[in-house]
Amino acid sequence: MPLNNRDLSIYAVLICGAALVVLNPMVVGFFLHPVSLQYNAPILFSLDAFLGIVIITSILYLKTARRGWFITAVCALFLLPVLMVIAELAVTYYRLVYGHSTEVHQRVLERDPELGWRLKANTYAREVSVGNYDVIYKLDNERRKSIPQEEGVKNIVHFFGESFIFGLGVTNEQTALNLLARNLKGRFNVLNYGVPGYGIEQMLFYFRSRLRDTQPGDVVVFAPLSEDLKRNLIHGSVCQSVLDYQRKDSPTFPMWTEDGWVIVRVSDECTALEALLVDSPGLLGRLYRWRHEKKVADEILRNADRVFSQAAELAKKRGASFYVVFMPNPLECARSAFGVDIAKLKTPFTSLLPYCPRDKQSLRRLHFPSDYHWTSEGNRWAAHALDRIMRAKLRLGLPEDS
Repeated sequence: MPLNNRDLSIYAVLICGAALVVLNPMVVGFFLHPVSLQYNAPILFSLDAFLGIVIITSILYLKTARRGWFITAVCALFLLPVLMVIAELAVTYYRLVYGHSTEVHQRVLERDPELGWRLKANTYAREVSVGNYDVIYKLDNERRKSIPQEEGVKNIVHFFGESFIFGLGVTNEQTALNLLARNLKGRFNVLNYGVPGYGIEQMLFYFRSRLRDTQPGDVVVFAPLSEDLKRNLIHGSVCQSVLDYQRKDSPTFPMWTEDGWVIVRVSDECTALEALLVDSPGLLGRLYRWRHEKKVADEILRNADRVFSQAAELAKKRGASFYVVFMPNPLECARSAFGVDIAKLKTPFTSLLPYCPRDKQSLRRLHFPSDYHWTSEGNRWAAHALDRIMRAKLRLGLPEDS
């Protein structure tokens, strides 16, 4: 029996739908990074579920030739984009509100009137990420992940950063900075001012609040990821804190205006929809960020230069040296390129990117299976790379055999 146009259309939908259902697991399994997998898999499998509805109703139409099934299949097909948008936003909301490890937020982080959040003083806390790590952190009375200090050593290297500098997922003894401190023994002490989730504006304000710790001859290092340049209200990445149930009252955040730095409430600058779109791993989120980032790309770099120059000026007034060292995440190591075009920065900087392992197997050992952060082995690599940079680039006068 010859097929009419309606039947041919149904068969085409069936073939395309079935192909997508088959390809989705291939995409998830072979083309996505393991960390991207945990974010994208729910959205992709939601697509499979919706396509399954289209396929089932199409088959029912072909078997019964009933007009009702055809109308249902067509409606399901046209509703598919709407359902995918709903699924993408729902998955993103769930991940932001419920998907992270809450124990460390409850026991280590607290509200800060300027920076939004900060580490608690004199705290022991356990953080668990299933399949990745189960660790206990120790914070000193100055809200830092503690590093033993050697008596009689005059000068200090102060590191400001976020979770990579903090050493998320590893014990105090395993962090890159603790290991680096051993290499610098007898020459410099090291202090860890890394706070999970911080952007460069928060690093600046944190440094400014701890100027009393900085003495002539000290070294101040800002060690952000390139994405930390976007972790602010210009890009909107910090908007996700509006939805974070651990911070029920919207946190505050520093922002540059014509009048200088001001402290604003995040909820006054962000909507819940923006918070979802700026963090969504799906197609809708990617389109939103692509369009938005084109508009603010230059402003983000100007803001970064402003932050680094002001930090350098503060260090200079205290008689200290200031350096910017960019930490790559595993995906940037794999691509041998940063996600933000930091080459356009006017601020002098160096980075650990040239020291990344070249083969995938070595790189895989440096980070957790489904988490971007460095394992204990990754922290050893970072400590070695930092040591090489400090000797070769920062010219701190360390001997080659240190």
